[in-house]
Amino acid sequence: METGDSAMLSPDAARLVHRLKLRQLQLIIAVGEQGSILNAARDLDMAQPSATKLIKDLEAAFAVPLFERTNRGVVPTMFGQALIRHGKLILSQVTHAAEELADLADGSGGRVVVGTLAVTRPDLVKQAAKYHPDAVVLAVDVWQGTVTSHGWREASAFVPADFIAQFEGEPLAAIMVTDITADIDGVEEPLALVTELAGVARTPVIASGLVHSLDDIARLKYVPGVWGAVVGRPLLARDFTLEEALAMAAEPRGETAEFI
Repeated sequence: METGDSAMLSPDAARLVHRLKLRQLQLIIAVGEQGSILNAARDLDMAQPSATKLIKDLEAAFAVPLFERTNRGVVPTMFGQALIRHGKLILSQVTHAAEELADLADGSGGRVVVGTLAVTRPDLVKQAAKYHPDAVVLAVDVWQGTVTSHGWREASAFVPADFIAQFEGEPLAAIMVTDITADIDGVEEPLALVTELAGVARTPVIASGLVHSLDDIARLKYVPGVWGAVVGRPLLARDFTLEEALAMAAEPRGETAEFI
């Protein structure tokens, strides 16, 4: 007897799910990005006839055309665009699952976010990072240009760049920057701060509190050193879905960014 999500699928949908392979999704995504079956096959170390057959098998299974040939090359149809969008989400989740399993297997899974303790006892945070590399996330909570602690209630004597500098060389997992100025004056000033810190930090930076729309996710992709973003409030407000956020994050970057 079938259980879980597969039990709720229609017979046709269940059949397609069972036949779909990750290799096919990789190929579909590559063809969509390259605009060429030949180039996509070359990138995936496949022969073009094999790639063409995989695409035809998918089109036959779904009973819809996924690509059409134009004078600009191979272009995804609306069905192809939908499959590419979902394929990117699937591959991203499979990658994260593999990374998590690897972490669990070698005992390195799990991370802790440290904020106030880093302000009051930085020596303890450094010691923890040395004993548990890639397990400590340094939280940098900022208000009016100053690092704060105890839930933004107490201002420290540090500006963000100097505060981060004292942890330079420590094996931190990431640095999470939250400037609550974004809730009052908009994201431009906090975005400039994150850009500055990500440019000098040797540790991946996570931007927190900067995402209010999908456009904000798109802009953060162009900031060197930014590894990820915390997205909470817009999801609760249903401004966009998690799937839409992941799809935006998975979109390839252009050559330039408008805000730079």
